[in-house]
Amino acid sequence: MWGSLGPRYLQPAGFGRCGSLLNTFPAYLPVRPLDGVFVRGDLETRGISVPKTKLAKQASDHLPLVADLNLVGLEA
Repeated sequence: MWGSLGPRYLQPAGFGRCGSLLNTFPAYLPVRPLDGVFVRGDLETRGISVPKTKLAKQASDHLPLVADLNLVGLEA
């Protein structure tokens, strides 16, 4: 089932993945991408990143995903 959630359920409902696949698990030594951010509507992705700080690696077995989003039509 890995990798099927987006194509099977989210994309048909109008969601798009933010950026490319990034490794987030396990935090100590990422092996493959498991997590993702999906958006729809008046949002566009400006960037996505995985902070690899010492605290982020200790806080969970998954590293966090940080998405920088822009609401279309509004000036930042």
